[in-house]
Amino acid sequence: VNIFFGVRYNTTTSVANTVYGSVASLIVPLRTGYTPQITKQYAQGNLSEMERVIKISLKHSFIVLSFISIPCFFNAEAIFLFWLGSVPQAAPFVLRCLLIFGIIYNMTGPFITVVQAVGKLKFYSIANGVLSLLLFGLVYAIYHRTRVYEYGFIAMVMGQLLFLSVCLVVTKRNIPQLRILHIFSPIGKLFMVILVNGIMIYFICQYMADNIVQIILSTTASTLVLSILTYTIILDTQERKTIVTVIKARIANILTIFR
Repeated sequence: VNIFFGVRYNTTTSVANTVYGSVASLIVPLRTGYTPQITKQYAQGNLSEMERVIKISLKHSFIVLSFISIPCFFNAEAIFLFWLGSVPQAAPFVLRCLLIFGIIYNMTGPFITVVQAVGKLKFYSIANGVLSLLLFGLVYAIYHRTRVYEYGFIAMVMGQLLFLSVCLVVTKRNIPQLRILHIFSPIGKLFMVILVNGIMIYFICQYMADNIVQIILSTTASTLVLSILTYTIILDTQERKTIVTVIKARIANILTIFR
């Protein structure tokens, strides 16, 4: 970026990465918690159980990421105004690209774990290296020809999507029994839930000023709608029972304190 634009966009890149880093850090412990289970199930030859763990990992991390990312995505301008007092040039666009990148990267994680557990890394390493070089060359060519700062982040998102495809191909090549479409089945429903929620948040943000009230109202509405839709559409019966049990236990503990 500095080669083509100097220091003009340093603030933009820095603040957008700071917000994205805060969002991404919240999902790391959840994703990391599933990694040993995936490796363990593969080592024991329990491929069906490994598939189930991957599916649950994707679903749960995607749900948590949605609760955080959607308000940030639609309130990008308001967040920067509240935090900095002004909106750095192109910062909202960059933040939105990084959030999309983060969602795709989150889907890639479990399959990287599978590839590493299998241990056949030659094809994966070559493909990953070639893809990284091609992406670097593409971004350089785009900046050299267009001088449009935002295009580099679009290319980064597309590159991560290609990297996800490589991971899926390598995983399927190493473990043909793994049902990739079955693993991703909850993600399709989640995208529909995100779409419905996103439309609602978009209209809230359209008719409000970019301020703290918009952030609070849209985040509250997003959390409420996502909670209802996720509970009724995404979670299975056992997960619903677990949530109800946990909520009842927490309420009982609170009531005990006030007795």
